[in-house]
Amino acid sequence: MNKLLTLCFFLLLTWPSMGQTEDEIISVVDSTLSLISGTPEDTYDWDAFRSLFTDDAELATIHLPPNAESPQLFRLTIGDFIERMGRVYESRTFIEKSISHEVHMVKNIAQVWQTYVTYGENGEELSRGVNAYHLMKIDGNWKISSLMWEDL
Repeated sequence: MNKLLTLCFFLLLTWPSMGQTEDEIISVVDSTLSLISGTPEDTYDWDAFRSLFTDDAELATIHLPPNAESPQLFRLTIGDFIERMGRVYESRTFIEKSISHEVHMVKNIAQVWQTYVTYGENGEELSRGVNAYHLMKIDGNWKISSLMWEDL
């Protein structure tokens, strides 16, 4: 009986994720990919990209530097990311597409695991990986508070 009550309580808390709310969350995370995707001829809307994040959001990637023994975490603020990576995205063809999502939500907190694939010029596959997002609902809108990714 106790397990049944716990299950019912959990379902009540997460019920909104079973529809429009989940679609809103997926729309936010997929927008990050579309806003960093393009060709050198495209105009990038970094203000729109920034608007998807909280003011103090952190972006981080896990990578294995040459000659390193273990992976390292490289962190950026949203401003640092746009300043450093914006030039890279704008200088080459880079398309990132979502393959799948796994969304978990309780009230005003959401977590999304998103698998992705990236393509370069002429459509050649560059990489596949995982994005891990944490979001919070602020004034009725879902905002990304952290994003961590790693190529597989």
